[in-house]
Order: sequence, then C-alpha cells, then structure tokens
Amino acid sequence: MATIYLLLVLSALIFTAQAQQGQSNIVKPGSLLTPATTTNSSWLSPSGLYAFGFYKQGYGYAVGIFIEGIPQKTVVWTANRDDSPVPADAILNFTSDGQLVLQSAQQGTKTSIANSPGVANFSIHA
Repeated sequence: MATIYLLLVLSALIFTAQAQQGQSNIVKPGSLLTPATTTNSSWLSPSGLYAFGFYKQGYGYAVGIFIEGIPQKTVVWTANRDDSPVPADAILNFTSDGQLVLQSAQQGTKTSIANSPGVANFSIHA
C-alpha cells in the first residue's frame, strides 16, 4: 500500500534538478541522491514547494516527501517510516529498471523504496 501511495505522489510531481532556475530536467533512471550534500539531497517539484529526498531525522536521515522552502520542513510522507534513520553515507538510487533503492555502505544494506513494473521517468506536473 505504501508503495502505491509513493508512486501516486511521485507521479503527481516532476522532480527537477534545477527547479529554481526554471529548467525542467526530468529525473531519469541512473540519478542519485545523498544526504551529506546540500546541493543533491532532494529533487524539487517545478514550483519548488515540494521535494522528494533526504531530510534530517533524529541522529541520521530519512527519505520522504516534504514541503520545501520554509525554515521547518513539513514532512508529507516518509519511506519505511518504522526503520531507523540512515547514516550520512546513504545513497538513494533511481535505477535503470525504475526502482528507488536506498543503499548504505556503513550498514551494508539495500532497501527498496518503490518499484515500478518497467522503466520509469517522473514526468507529470503537480
């Protein structure tokens, strides 16, 4: 059920690498996010209001959808919300076969965030 919800929310947004500059670079398979950097920790919607990616949670990071552009991020949805926060070395990988996979070298784990039946691009406007 959570995967279906994630796919519905993601399909309602176009995530862009440079939304603030008005460019519409669609996030394509092979794209990566990391929490340790401020420039590549989330993908923004065209309006810049919503973002999908890493946000600070407790002693680590979580992956989810949140309202961006305000001092206190308001989380709309969190992937695997019952799991422990992930460390700063985590990578969110949008694989070539359309999966969102959270990888952690420190913990030695790979967790599927979402699965699509085929190759996917996020391309519907919010």
